Amino acid sequence: MLRSLFGVQLIRLECLMSQSVRWSSKKAGGSTRNGRKTAGKRLGLKCGDGECVHAGNIIVRQRGTLFYPGANVGIGRDHTLYSLVDGQVEFTKVPRTPIPPQKGRKWIKKEARSFVSVAEHKQSHRFILSDMKYPSVHS
Repeated sequence: MLRSLFGVQLIRLECLMSQSVRWSSKKAGGSTRNGRKTAGKRLGLKCGDGECVHAGNIIVRQRGTLFYPGANVGIGRDHTLYSLVDGQVEFTKVPRTPIPPQKGRKWIKKEARSFVSVAEHKQSHRFILSDMKYPSVHS
């Protein structure tokens, strides 16, 4: 009975030994979907239509030219639109003419372009520094 018991156990061990078990050689690295969350770039309109801006104020931060610079507005390397003068911001849409058909082609519709401009206004209540003489303390 012991032999049969040991024989059965030996057979089982031999079956287990014939199947190789592979152990991991590296630690699990996790999913590749993790770790790509980046901070927002704070793009968009910084000033609305009719707002007063000073020279140098950023009006629009954008990727590409969604808005085009109009009068008194400059454009930066990263397509940021900024004011060149003091004034009020104005947004306008200018329709574009479609391209007429040529042989084998239909009309090509062009979307209207949005322009940002700053209407310069003169401030009437601006202070002017003048040279004033103060009385001396010792006189």
